[in-house]
Amino acid sequence: YKTGLDWDVLEFEEHHKLWEYEQALNKFYLEHSELWEVDNDWTGFKWIVSDDNNNSVVIFRRINKAGEELIVVCNFQPKYHENYSFGVPFYGDYEEIFTSDDLAFGGSGVSNGVFASHREDMHGEAFAVSIRIAPMSAMFFKLKNKKDYEAEQRAIREAQEREEKKKEAAAKRAEKAAEKRRKAKEEAQKAEEEARKAAEEAEKQSKKKSSRAKKADKEALKAEEPEKKTVKKASAKKADKAEPEEKKTTRKKKTGK
Repeated sequence: YKTGLDWDVLEFEEHHKLWEYEQALNKFYLEHSELWEVDNDWTGFKWIVSDDNNNSVVIFRRINKAGEELIVVCNFQPKYHENYSFGVPFYGDYEEIFTSDDLAFGGSGVSNGVFASHREDMHGEAFAVSIRIAPMSAMFFKLKNKKDYEAEQRAIREAQEREEKKKEAAAKRAEKAAEKRRKAKEEAQKAEEEARKAAEEAEKQSKKKSSRAKKADKEALKAEEPEKKTVKKASAKKADKAEPEEKKTTRKKKTGK
């Protein structure tokens, strides 16, 4: 203390990154009243995870007078957690706003960015999140976009109901169209059957007419035969009478009659 601080060590990268971290941490602390405004009673502090002695991870909430809060995650072991789950009080999007593991501070660069909570009872809270936790780190999270879970679920149900109704309406339309096609097919088949029967009936009638015509022709021919014979005889007699006597004599001589 008599000689002063060794400021020259800031020339070394690791020392300089630690100095950068201390400055950023002090600035972050002053800018977020959640960390210091309500220090004297439990309204400013609530545990989330206080009993994970196997992993040496503690998680708690810090709340200011306006009700704004931060979630703080501290890992006191040199162990990385890929998927660490814990309960949170609100449904919405959470954002990592500060971490001691930033590359600028000499950390490994593990970051979570923005992520959403989901409905799950955990650690006495109604919702839960899963994050990556860097070894030997402190991470700070803030609710970025608070959502109404019940309203969202209601909207989802309503959307599903609308979709179901659309499907039902489409199914009914398809059923009606299918029924219409079925009836049209039946009517076409019926018309085809009627046309076939009409054609068969017409063919029968045609055959009957043809048969009757042939019969009538035969009967007419039969009726004409006696008449033709009578006419022929009458013609012969008439011819005989009209023939001159001389021709008759000549004919008798030739025929001997």
